[in-house]
Amino acid sequence: MVQAQLVPVEAEASSARNNPLSSIFTGEPSRSGSSALDAASVLLAALSLSSAVPLLAIPAAVLVALGRGELGSSMYQLYPGSSTGSSRGDESATFPERDVLPAELRTMRHIEGDLWELTVWSPSMQREVVNDVLLPSGTAPRPTFYLMMGADGAAGGYSWANSSDYQAFFAGKHVNVITPKGSVSSMQADWYREDPATGTNKWLTYMSRELPPLIDAHFHGNGHDAIAGISMSGGPALDIAANAPDRFVAAASYSGCPATTGVLGGIYTSSGVTMNKGNPVNMWGTSSSRACPAPPW
Repeated sequence: MVQAQLVPVEAEASSARNNPLSSIFTGEPSRSGSSALDAASVLLAALSLSSAVPLLAIPAAVLVALGRGELGSSMYQLYPGSSTGSSRGDESATFPERDVLPAELRTMRHIEGDLWELTVWSPSMQREVVNDVLLPSGTAPRPTFYLMMGADGAAGGYSWANSSDYQAFFAGKHVNVITPKGSVSSMQADWYREDPATGTNKWLTYMSRELPPLIDAHFHGNGHDAIAGISMSGGPALDIAANAPDRFVAAASYSGCPATTGVLGGIYTSSGVTMNKGNPVNMWGTSSSRACPAPPW
């Protein structure tokens, strides 16, 4: 079982408790959410505060018993386009290619204070990606903290910038803070194939290979980074760090579920994809595909 702790995130309680991400900083459940999935995750995080059993241990313990059973493996076969045929496909599509070009800087716009909006071109997804960027002063080398959004990818208007006190928390800290936007119901993964609803998803490539070199080059990054995500992006943060150990020295999951298979993991993952009309089969194929992930325990 993987548990990760990053930087102690403690901030004073404020009116931000009404924001969907405020529980990360105040330790209290938020009163609203950007999606049903994110709201449920915040509730689970609140319940864990009064429990002696780590929250992540609950789905992990169940998945140890059920992760490879028929009930768990059937989750991805409930969707149109799934198949249990003999062809298992090629899992290489769900991992970064060996020779990946870094992202290209397109525009940079000042929002307020230390907050900027950075637009870059992703070669793997062949589209522009907008990122919120908190930049400390000075030019001394510094680590970068990649802080990912939940299932709506900030498309619904909620972001760390406008729904938390993270600007105040990181003020005076010598660290870049980067939040990619637009990864709607993607599980921050490299998808098996293009999806009619969510498009081309190569977020594992983007987060581990394309974006970090650009940040290092333009914003004095030292290559010793950390990554975290809330809700849908919590588990993927751990996965991205595991896929790039030379880059990420720490990872954290906020109200996330690192399991992607089994009963609970399958439901959680499928819900995160289908809530925005994506098809889980386009992400990793069916349970018979080599690309379909196995429980990491």
